[in-house]
Amino acid sequence: MALVLAAVTLGVFGRTLWHDFVNFDDRAYVIQNRHVRQGLSLESVRWALTAVVVSNWHPLTMLSHMADWQCFGAWAGGHHLSSVLMHCASVVLLSILLERWTGAMWRSAAVAGIFAWHPLHVESVAWIAERKDVLSALMGFVALWSYTSYVRAPTWRRYVVVCVVLALSLLSKPMLVTLPALMLLLDYWPLGRTGTIDDHLGLPRRSSRQLVFEKLPLVALAAASAAVTLTVQQTAGAVRALETIPLGNRVANAIDTYIKYIAQTLVPTRLAVFYPHPMENIARLDVAAGAIGLVAVSVFVVRAARRRPYLPVGWFWYLGTLVPVIGLVQVGDQARADRYTYFPLVGLAIALVWWAGDAVAAHAHARRATAIGATAILGALAYLAWQQVGVWRNSGTLFAHAVAVTTRNRTAHYNLGLHLAELGHTPEAIEQYQAALAVDEKSAAAHNNLGLAYLRMGDAAQAAVHHRRAIELEHDNAAAHNNLGLALMRLEDVEGAIAAYRAALALGPRNPQAQYNIAVALGLRGQSDEAVDHLRAAVEIYPDFVAAHYSLARFLARSERPAEAVPHFLRVLQLRPTFGEAHNQLGLVLLDLGEADRAEHHFQEALRLNPAASHARDNLDRARRQNRNRS
Repeated sequence: MALVLAAVTLGVFGRTLWHDFVNFDDRAYVIQNRHVRQGLSLESVRWALTAVVVSNWHPLTMLSHMADWQCFGAWAGGHHLSSVLMHCASVVLLSILLERWTGAMWRSAAVAGIFAWHPLHVESVAWIAERKDVLSALMGFVALWSYTSYVRAPTWRRYVVVCVVLALSLLSKPMLVTLPALMLLLDYWPLGRTGTIDDHLGLPRRSSRQLVFEKLPLVALAAASAAVTLTVQQTAGAVRALETIPLGNRVANAIDTYIKYIAQTLVPTRLAVFYPHPMENIARLDVAAGAIGLVAVSVFVVRAARRRPYLPVGWFWYLGTLVPVIGLVQVGDQARADRYTYFPLVGLAIALVWWAGDAVAAHAHARRATAIGATAILGALAYLAWQQVGVWRNSGTLFAHAVAVTTRNRTAHYNLGLHLAELGHTPEAIEQYQAALAVDEKSAAAHNNLGLAYLRMGDAAQAAVHHRRAIELEHDNAAAHNNLGLALMRLEDVEGAIAAYRAALALGPRNPQAQYNIAVALGLRGQSDEAVDHLRAAVEIYPDFVAAHYSLARFLARSERPAEAVPHFLRVLQLRPTFGEAHNQLGLVLLDLGEADRAEHHFQEALRLNPAASHARDNLDRARRQNRNRS
């Protein structure tokens, strides 16, 4: 049965093999991460153990991305395949775990099917940057498997395995800091270690004090992970201050989110990659009704615990494992996220499936009807998940869908604008950036990219307006300073451009593009020596920077340092063998150095690549004459 579930899961998520990376964290994690692109090496492993990526420290996740790059390179389908296989492994583990705990194969399969195919879980599996979620949950299920082995035959070696696997889960993503508390719930049901319910496992009974004491090392691991995570996120500026989102708004949103997750579990439609935070725009009556509902369900499941112990376990599994991401400590700008339900939703599924199973257990006709209904529901979930997977095909489909199913979604408009700009659809990109600014006029990123779009349209004056506005909003925005320099160059304000580039480099001296840009401006002002210094810095930071190598070679050649220019021309031609003018310029340098044979070869290459280049033909004739004279 577990293998059947895995096979269907592969069918639902298999289309991700033809999907692209998206412009929402995938670049920071993989595409533009030079450490990941180096693959697995001693240096990259050392980096993964200490690096903070997108305001998070998760070394095991980064190592998994490196392993993917080692295997698949830039093929996004391979990276997706790894996530899908991890998800399938979790499905198999969950199905077998539940059956081991309860002996109920069909109910276990139903819960595993809900976990496998619920549309809310598509985000975790189909988003490469969310590998951390899938890997963390997989390690979490392995930890529960190890814990089950430990409680069957308690030894210190088995307990160490539980600790190690929990640590691996936390090193993937610190989501499961509540796993020790979940283990206490499982001790009650289905493991029956408290002795308060009948069970079929026959495990040794333990007192509540013993069970709590047993979890203390795991609690210490979780507490250490939580402390490190909070410190890292605060240092990176990802944690929102109470002045930005007051505590009252956070509590209201948390209550609203608990209810909305339940609603989306039952009716999984209008799902989006980003849900804007409502701030104070949640009706107090809705918050009060939601709070009353949550308390009422909690009281009900506690009172029903003796006859139906799975109800409090499933309910508090859901409530408890969501606590780290419910928004009381607000990280980011989202109100909620589908990915946050990946592990918590299992609790709701257990409660609903076991309750439905018990309700019809004594009636054969009802059991058959329930089986048919459950099959239909699982089939519908698989179909909806398959459709939702299609939304993640690329950045355009992802954010166009988010724009369609949400309102006032600045992030969706902005990222859709980025995608359209990359495709060269600049007017459409401008519309999306303007829509983002209509929601939040203080978005420095939107102003900055809107300025770039205007620059591509030839409106440098309007571009400068938006770049200056971005700088007003974020004084330390190095990209905005650099882009302001580009706009001012178009407006022939070379002095202003140089000042903007200097500001960009003061904020980020390791920016090769800014180093190149200021060199161009300094060259126009006749400051060749300083221009050469900046170009050397650019190619040192980014050794494959063709334009910087070419400009550096030209500057050196004009500065009567032809021997220094040669290696940079050769590097240009190594990176771009079809660059005809680089062949021509290298030939001229070689002529000055008295190497007419080599020069003749490069002039011939320039003509081969561009037969209409009359100046290259003249240079070739000159090289041949020089060779004849030398002979």
